[in-house]
Amino acid sequence: MSIPRAYARAVTLVGVFLLLLFLLPLTEAWAQAPDPAGRVEAVQGRVALVRAGGPVSATVGAGIFAGDEVVTGEAAKVRIALSGGGSLSAGPGSRLSVDEYLPDGTGRSGVFGLVMGLIRASLNGGERWDGFDVQTRTAVASVRGTDFTVEATPLTTAVFAVEGVVGVTGLAPGSEGPVVLRAGDGTDVARGAAPSPPVQWGAARVRETLARATLD
Repeated sequence: MSIPRAYARAVTLVGVFLLLLFLLPLTEAWAQAPDPAGRVEAVQGRVALVRAGGPVSATVGAGIFAGDEVVTGEAAKVRIALSGGGSLSAGPGSRLSVDEYLPDGTGRSGVFGLVMGLIRASLNGGERWDGFDVQTRTAVASVRGTDFTVEATPLTTAVFAVEGVVGVTGLAPGSEGPVVLRAGDGTDVARGAAPSPPVQWGAARVRETLARATLD
């Protein structure tokens, strides 16, 4: 028995309508998908991404989004290509969080939390950031475009300027304006204290810090 053309056309139109209803939420989700703060560029050892759905292995090409944490094993390193230009590397035994990321068009900026471990942010040569902060339990390092390291323990923070200028502000009550580091300068910030005056780090300390913080 043949199906009347009008009936077949109506069934087809209903099917198309239902398909559109199904695709619309997906289209809206794709349109609203957040921009990544960066993507994993290189991995050495065991590195995990911790997010709402639970921890997953960090693989090359994986997006890093606001709210994510990056955790490296005791013999692991990871390098992240930042969407705003430049890169961020985390050394062994580090726990780094992406607390905030605003993409280009809204004033590109990022706020990263370093619970423990060592990172190196190399922002030279990329697009200029409107703001880039790394916060630990004792200090905040603020830059726009430079190359620097931050190492955090529960009680201290060490910041070193490889190139450019870095402002370091202590989180202790009553701390005054930031200490300004220039290439070769470092500062140590103890819990409850202001940043120490800038000093040129010795070659041995610089070499050891960069070796742990850099992934070739």
